[in-house]
Amino acid sequence: MSHAGRVPAVVLAGGRSVRMGAVDKTFATLAGRPLINWVLNGLRPQAEPIAISSNAPAHLFESLGVPVLKDPALGKVGEAGEAFRGPLAGILAGLEWAAQTGADKVVTVPVDMPFVPAGLCDALVAATNAKPGSPALAAAHESSGRAVRHFAMGLWPVCAAAAIKAHLQAGQFKVRTAADALGATEVIFNAQEATLMNINTPEDLARAETLVATGQLAG
Repeated sequence: MSHAGRVPAVVLAGGRSVRMGAVDKTFATLAGRPLINWVLNGLRPQAEPIAISSNAPAHLFESLGVPVLKDPALGKVGEAGEAFRGPLAGILAGLEWAAQTGADKVVTVPVDMPFVPAGLCDALVAATNAKPGSPALAAAHESSGRAVRHFAMGLWPVCAAAAIKAHLQAGQFKVRTAADALGATEVIFNAQEATLMNINTPEDLARAETLVATGQLAG
């Protein structure tokens, strides 16, 4: 069952961490804690229940005390077969899981965005309530003034599951494409730019370490 007054959330942790070298981003440590712990700690005050989307062995997540969702089996898609489909497959897994809890929406946060804004879920819920049936995506203004959407950090209505599944079965794996097709709206977070940073490389991780060590960001 869903929890009254709370929206379910899924941490998208199924990436291949190609730019991190031999390190799996999910368990890369920032200030002594794995990134997965940072995201879970940021979500727990504002979302319930919480799950993790990953195709990694489930025992790796046992100590975290949350369910692990595998990508849905969608059959062969052209030459891709059951190959890596990216975060859109994790979003679909989250939608199907959220439906089982009785919820009508789910928040998704990628594991490489450890600084979860405190008001993330409330702001996304308000945006999707104003435009029912459409996703709401987190966005931030860069120093240049350009608004940048973070397609994997957002809220997705359960009713979008069929459309997302159709995208995947058609070999369309980009979250951006599915979000635009569903009429996604953006929610601007006016926190400092680094709050919504992605950690994709060892250099990004080193920068995040500096931001935490100097007290510019906390989690």
